[in-house]
Amino acid sequence: MKQLNQLLESSFVPGDENMKYLLYSDAFLEALDISRVEDKVREKEPATFQRTVGRLFTVMKLEVLHNSRHHQLDTQKTGDIQSRNSEQG
Repeated sequence: MKQLNQLLESSFVPGDENMKYLLYSDAFLEALDISRVEDKVREKEPATFQRTVGRLFTVMKLEVLHNSRHHQLDTQKTGDIQSRNSEQG
């Protein structure tokens, strides 16, 4: 994170600090090219680049938990179906 911050600070963006971080955040999110994640990060309207990155980590953790739970439920359904098929067969 420190290196990324240094890179951002070394680039030149005219305008006030808020505009600079807004541009950094937008470019960073667009580079990810994951629209669902982008939307979830943007809906909180993070004020700084650090908050954008922090929100991104939170959203990604939630996505992993959601996907893991969804996968677990699918696995349980598959196991139930296989169990019923072996009982019938």
